[in-house]
Amino acid sequence: VNVSVAGYLPSAEPISFADGDVVANIVLNKGFVKGQVLDADTNEPIAGAYVDISDSNWAIIGSLEATGEDGAFNFEVSAAGDYYLSAEAPYYFFERQDPDPATVTTTGVISNIYLKSKSFAVTGVVYDKATNQPVLDAKVDLYCNGEVVATSPTGSETGDYFFEDIDHVGTKTYFVRAYRDGYKSEDITLD
Repeated sequence: VNVSVAGYLPSAEPISFADGDVVANIVLNKGFVKGQVLDADTNEPIAGAYVDISDSNWAIIGSLEATGEDGAFNFEVSAAGDYYLSAEAPYYFFERQDPDPATVTTTGVISNIYLKSKSFAVTGVVYDKATNQPVLDAKVDLYCNGEVVATSPTGSETGDYFFEDIDHVGTKTYFVRAYRDGYKSEDITLD
């Protein structure tokens, strides 16, 4: 017996005939595509990711505005077929499952999305607050969540500093702090 009901995946159940009445219990399932949005390098869940699910024609049929701390998403689908997922999150590159769809057959499928973190650079100049002149030969530290992650000397003639290829994984707070004998240090939080 083949059964199709709107809002459920099709079901096919064999029926055996014997003496007397035949009772056939048919189970209908709603399909699903679920998984987690994960960091491609650390395999850690990404909170706050936006996830879309599209049909085989790339028409968006569902959206999740922000994943929770576990990075989880769950979309209910009512037809067997190929579905495509896409995700984006702050400090990560956009990712779209292409050409590998999540294929739903008789129940559902688990399909994780892996996002690659964006790296960034931090540049600036250390100035004397009173004279507005560059401070030469200072040391600048880059902090992430209160810990030093990189150190840069300032230029001997320009007072400039530079940090490059800083990986931004998840939601973190960065700030820079400059040091030089005879000066009071000041923290500058990065947005």
